[in-house]
Amino acid sequence: MSYRIAVGSGDGVFVDQHFATALQFLIYEVDGQEYDFVEARKNRLDCECSEYHKNKFLPLTEKINDCRAVLVGKIGPGAQNALKEYGIDAFDIHESIDVALEKLIGYYTKTDSKASSKK
Repeated sequence: MSYRIAVGSGDGVFVDQHFATALQFLIYEVDGQEYDFVEARKNRLDCECSEYHKNKFLPLTEKINDCRAVLVGKIGPGAQNALKEYGIDAFDIHESIDVALEKLIGYYTKTDSKASSKK
């Protein structure tokens, strides 16, 4: 089963962006133990639209709503709850992107195999 991971990174090397102010999310496609970069999704932080003020996390969650998880350098509980409503796991991690992705893939491999063995 393949899935996508969004990574908040300003330099394309480290997970270093705060979720709410991330300049971009780098999207990776994971298939088994392998992953590939798919695209960079830039964020518009100067949005003055009323929808943004109703739910400040809505534009960000919609930007990554096709992802299983997001890796960021910092995320607050409000943003985590907003992502959870979309079924997106949020991880606060301070690593290089490669190390962070490998850790997350290992985590999902374990949890997915446990879940499938209970069925």
